[in-house]
Amino acid sequence: MEKGDKKNNDCYFYYYSTCMKGDKCPFRHEPQALGCEMVCSFWQSGKCENDHCTLRHMELKKNRKAIPCYWEKQPTGCRKPYCAFLHTKPRDPTQDPGAIAMAANTMAIENSFRMNQMAGVALTAGPEAALRQRYDQPLRMN
Repeated sequence: MEKGDKKNNDCYFYYYSTCMKGDKCPFRHEPQALGCEMVCSFWQSGKCENDHCTLRHMELKKNRKAIPCYWEKQPTGCRKPYCAFLHTKPRDPTQDPGAIAMAANTMAIENSFRMNQMAGVALTAGPEAALRQRYDQPLRMN
């Protein structure tokens, strides 16, 4: 895709607030690039062909981490799980159901790993390997 191709250029409104056009927007809406402050060098040279590139496809003029989040000061607070702007208050993880599920899954795997260690089960790798192993093995029905 070319740098001039709108579908390969980031939507300003999607990354800085909210794009009201949704799927009808001619610009790129890549959730994996939310909060990223690094511009894709392949995009800059017009050669990025990754449809789901996690880097930005827009020239960044300001460091958003240095700009206070407007929504944090509003009564409802900031509800964006990947907000790239500066927050002075700690983020509430309960606002992001995905973060809760990920944390619960990670805790369960770490606890399982510790229980196996205490039971004397020989494991050669840490909890990360257990997480990968869970998805690589076939599902067994008893």
